Amino acid sequence: MLTKKLVTKILGIFVISGFASIFIFSFPAQYVYNLLELDRLTVLQWNTIAFANFFISILFFIGMFYLLFRPTLTYIRDIEAGIRDMGEGNLDRTIPVKGKDELSSLSQNINQMAAELKERFEYQQKLEKEKSELIANISHDLRTPLTSIIGFLSAVKEKRYETEQERDEYIDITHSKARQLVHLINDLFDLTTLSDNQANLTKQRVNLNLLLQQFVMESEGTLPEDMQTSLDLSKETIWIQADPEKLIRVFENLLTNAIRYSLKPSTLTIQSKIENDDTALISFSNPASPLVAEEIDQLFKRFYKKDQSRTSTGSGLGLAIVKSIIQMHHGKVWATSDHEYFTISIKLPLE
Repeated sequence: MLTKKLVTKILGIFVISGFASIFIFSFPAQYVYNLLELDRLTVLQWNTIAFANFFISILFFIGMFYLLFRPTLTYIRDIEAGIRDMGEGNLDRTIPVKGKDELSSLSQNINQMAAELKERFEYQQKLEKEKSELIANISHDLRTPLTSIIGFLSAVKEKRYETEQERDEYIDITHSKARQLVHLINDLFDLTTLSDNQANLTKQRVNLNLLLQQFVMESEGTLPEDMQTSLDLSKETIWIQADPEKLIRVFENLLTNAIRYSLKPSTLTIQSKIENDDTALISFSNPASPLVAEEIDQLFKRFYKKDQSRTSTGSGLGLAIVKSIIQMHHGKVWATSDHEYFTISIKLPLE
């Protein structure tokens, strides 16, 4: 055990100091005896020499023990100072690890504990910052449609319209804003559930190519007239373990993103293939304005919108939801912008 190592070290220093004292100072009596050329020492003389020998041996033992044990004492003081600094909030402080005894193991454990505390502290700070940003974004995105709804309903209630057609337009706008509000609230609920790992995946054996084909067929009616889809699927059957409803949600969000930001007229190309015999690769690619690296890095963050001026459409949560669902499937998602094409790629483990 580590405790035995430290005890053994102290006892070793003690024994070495003792033997050194005896070895060095075991000769004074004989030396004095020979020096005085006495045939026989009186009791008083012998006791005096023995006492002097004993006293000097004790002093030498204490000095020897202190010199040998001094590095250990210094190391203990360093550990104490390090713990004190960490307790005062300096979690960047580290204690040097010296040797392979209990003290070095203690120093290593303290350093590891400080690193974990720092990581948790930084994580909590990050959560608090994200929480503040989330509240600010929610307040803004909820206030905007609500303000429009209240304004148009007030106009209808107070009959501030000139024709029945204008009134119907106000009602249509109010209805559209209300649906936008419901969509935002649903996205917020979904993202919160996914981020807190409260969503349960109902995994089953899924034919990925067949799922993509069904999704495209069911989505044809939602495409604008100046946009179409093109499927380029793997000739091999791709089997994965996944929650089909959650994957459909991913595909819907990617389709919505493509519809919103594609250059028109355009074709959304959906591809699938097997990579490295253990990974399924899915990509959604559409013509779009080029993005710089800083924009690509922000795409999967909550409430980020490619065009911040277009606050009337989109919640800015679609790609964040995509990322959360893919991560729950132990996959990876990323975006690339190459010339006039924007591509979102997804990797999922094969069955």
